[in-house]
Amino acid sequence: MGLGKTPKANDLSATRQHSLQDSYLPKKRSNRPLLHYCLILGVFLFPSLHAAPPLTSDLSISSEGYFVLSWETESDLELVLQQSSNPTFTTDLEQWSVTGATQFTQSGLTNGDYFYRLIDDGGASNTVSVEVAHHSLNRAAFFFTLGAVLFGILISVLLLGRQRTQRTGDV
Repeated sequence: MGLGKTPKANDLSATRQHSLQDSYLPKKRSNRPLLHYCLILGVFLFPSLHAAPPLTSDLSISSEGYFVLSWETESDLELVLQQSSNPTFTTDLEQWSVTGATQFTQSGLTNGDYFYRLIDDGGASNTVSVEVAHHSLNRAAFFFTLGAVLFGILISVLLLGRQRTQRTGDV
């Protein structure tokens, strides 16, 4: 049909037949809603399945100068542990390969804040921060002196006990 022309009788009857046939046929359902749900689930599940395992620390403040970082992994994916003095990991970056391991003990650090994360093929894990704040020198000297005194008492008790045992003849 063109513009300005009236429909012919044959055209109208063909249109009616076509619409009658369509009304009796089952309608096709679109799979688009199902596809949308699958895509949405995939977007939310995909990062969690392929990101590095969550990282934890046994301490948030280390006054002894050492702490343990741990994680759980079910495979032998290549893992790299990163340490930095800032949370963006842009400066002072140190890295260690920790493939196959589930924990890492860190020691020998100076006072300050340190940030850690795991990296694998899927991305980075959460960031863990640990503050290293060593005991003061006075406190360390006190602990050393206390330990030396207790060690002296222990040696004295052992030597006195040995002399007493030798005098009485008991073995």
